[in-house]
Amino acid sequence: MGRILRRSPPSCVWAPKKASMKSCIDNLPHLHTFTRRFLSVIAMTALGCTFAVEVTLSSRALSATWNESYHLLAGYGYWQRADYGLNPEHPPLAKLVATIPLLFMHLKAPRMGRDDSKPVANRQGTNFVYGNDADAVLLRARLAEAMLGLALILLIFEVGNRMFGTVAAWIAAILALFEPNLLAHSALVTTDIAFTLFYLAAVYALWRLAERPTPLRLAGCGVMSGLALATKHSALVLFPTLALLTVVEIGISVAAHGSAPWRALAKCIRFWAGGILAIYGLAILVLWGFYGFRFQARPDGLPLWATIPAYASFLKGHFAPWVLTAAARHKLLPQSYLFGLIDVMIVTAGPRMAFLRGHLYPHALWYYFPVAFVIKSSIGFLALLILGLAALNGWAGESYRNAAYILIPPTLFMGAAMTAGTNLGVRHVLPIYPFLILASAAGAWALIRRRRNWAIVVTTLLVFHAASSLRSMPDYLAYSNELFGGTSSTYRNLSDSNADWGQGLLEARQYLEQRGIKDCWFGYIGTADTAYYHLPCKMLPNPFQREQNTIPPETYHGVVLIDGTNIAGSYFGAGALNPYGEFLNAKPVANIGGSVLVYEGDIDLRRAAAVAHMVKAWDLFAAKIPEAALQEALKAGDLAPSHPGPPYVIGYILAQAKRTGAARAQFEESLRLARACPPGFQSVWANAAKAQLELLPK
Repeated sequence: MGRILRRSPPSCVWAPKKASMKSCIDNLPHLHTFTRRFLSVIAMTALGCTFAVEVTLSSRALSATWNESYHLLAGYGYWQRADYGLNPEHPPLAKLVATIPLLFMHLKAPRMGRDDSKPVANRQGTNFVYGNDADAVLLRARLAEAMLGLALILLIFEVGNRMFGTVAAWIAAILALFEPNLLAHSALVTTDIAFTLFYLAAVYALWRLAERPTPLRLAGCGVMSGLALATKHSALVLFPTLALLTVVEIGISVAAHGSAPWRALAKCIRFWAGGILAIYGLAILVLWGFYGFRFQARPDGLPLWATIPAYASFLKGHFAPWVLTAAARHKLLPQSYLFGLIDVMIVTAGPRMAFLRGHLYPHALWYYFPVAFVIKSSIGFLALLILGLAALNGWAGESYRNAAYILIPPTLFMGAAMTAGTNLGVRHVLPIYPFLILASAAGAWALIRRRRNWAIVVTTLLVFHAASSLRSMPDYLAYSNELFGGTSSTYRNLSDSNADWGQGLLEARQYLEQRGIKDCWFGYIGTADTAYYHLPCKMLPNPFQREQNTIPPETYHGVVLIDGTNIAGSYFGAGALNPYGEFLNAKPVANIGGSVLVYEGDIDLRRAAAVAHMVKAWDLFAAKIPEAALQEALKAGDLAPSHPGPPYVIGYILAQAKRTGAARAQFEESLRLARACPPGFQSVWANAAKAQLELLPK
């Protein structure tokens, strides 16, 4: 491979021509080289300072989102004990970066034993963050993660400058600097911004390799690909992406040398085949390095909570379980990585509810991510993207090579996301943003070069893009553009990490303190510790609640706060199954950060109270107090006569008391109510009732 790289056959490598038109900065007649460099340094400093302000304000304003505490416990465990059994559904890199500042804080960390399952580790993650100075832990970890976001903006500038010139690079940098989705995840401890960075870096490294093949550039592409693999399992999309781009390079070479003999074509194919295999090999080597070149996930002989063959058995079909089990048996990849890959495949296989444009669907939607992208992107950016694609001929490059590198990766990635069964947030397609930003910037610069009046249009759209983003600061996570009502209306269109990811506790506390509210109810769904923020509210039931000690009143006069994900019903279901569904069309008196809705007056909480009574009934039954449990279940049925849950609970209690006839009637009623639920949301309760009916004596 090295011999081929050194010789770099001209029939196989595309050599770019020098730009025919210098950037406008280079054409300024009165600016010396030193002055231009000085202005560039000032501009870069301003860019960095602006980014620092944006992410710092956002980081300080938000409570822990759904996965952050879990990621922090895992990353800290990697550094302290090399325990890769924690949070295996995500590879280690981003978590290791985020927890570097925590190593100097002398934190109290819970010791994980044999039960490292996801629910247990999630609870321990909350204990880890909120058992210490949570504000300091979150801020330091988030700012460490933000360095990856800054690196992404700088990389976007570098790619734009190399491919399209300085002006295009600055347009791209400004778009990235005020892109709400990039800012949102730069200010959180997640894997998304890190993966976005290394996905772009790997593609750019391949472009550089094709431009001038050297062993160092080959190694750079392999390392960047490995860093992407070590960040998120979605990075497997890189393998076909890079392979397709090498096919493009071969095609360009053939087109440029139409009369080239077959020997030259074969040499070109050997060159790229060898190169791509070397890149894949280096990437896997880097991945192993992040697991300490150790197959076993956990130290000291501790096992994962399930074996790989047992966990793989949950996958559909026979081929995937066989491949993953064989890979584990032969130790081809780290155990933790394989276990996490199985977890991702189980989650994406669905079925998973999707909330879009005010409607809850019982399954994933193939068009979810394109629609979410339009809702979550600024109007200015969308307009520039349309202009960029329309001006494709002006920036595509010789033989459309640049266009291939800019458009193929996001197209493949979006295609993969559209076929997956997870519609949880636009963050799952975040890697497409840098490429589309570059396409927008390249097109804008091509139009300006064609006619200078386009500079006014481009500048106006950039200003509108920045203004829209700044209006949502620090609540970038809940951003949506003005065509869809802005940040305050996102919860009506999207849920989960698109709007409410449990981040609103700190802002909710500030809202309540400013208004002197001392008594309220709060429907919160998330993993942050509500007690840490000293909210004066009692908690309404949520789908992940394990116990219910406080039952809300049927009607409450006062202030009720409910977060957007609860209102969407993403974890409850539709119709009678969602105790908060009626609030979607009710007008709140306030909207806190696009995440928490505030209602005031006489609030009907009967359906929420019914869920609370059901939860309490299960608790009492588990405590072997069946009569009290039965009374709680009956109260739930009175409050929510259309919900299939209360008769199911009643039937279960009666069945355990050997009251077969009465139990059968209750299970049949539960089955009838389940079948009356909206189509697609009937199966859970219907299947449960059927199973219990089959268990009853004839």
